[in-house]
Amino acid sequence: MFSKKLVFGLLLSGSLIADDGMWLFDHFPKEQVQKTYGFVTTNDFLQHLERASVRFNNGGSGSFVSPRGLLFTNHHVGADCIQKLSTSEHDYMKDGFSAATEADEKACPDLEVNALISTDDVTAKVNAQILE
Repeated sequence: MFSKKLVFGLLLSGSLIADDGMWLFDHFPKEQVQKTYGFVTTNDFLQHLERASVRFNNGGSGSFVSPRGLLFTNHHVGADCIQKLSTSEHDYMKDGFSAATEADEKACPDLEVNALISTDDVTAKVNAQILE
């Protein structure tokens, strides 16, 4: 979970600079992040991020934001579902939608979400098979 201090700092920063790279959870550059941004990345934090990660069957990614399965993703990832839920009376792409209660939420037809439970470094196993 992000600390309030970190989130507040990100909101006030005006512009953020993207760092190049994409890191696996077990090879995250903790020291570099702490030196550059002053954020101490713990193993518990990385495990939380790993277990919050999801992949949608339409190719998009997202994350859990609640223990009851609420997901966060980009609009273009949800666009197919939004269009399928729209009717001639309710164009959700044009007008949007907000559920007042959990019972008012709409289920996406044909949606599958894969949750990332863990990652394993299998390099040694693969190399052993290739080199045999």
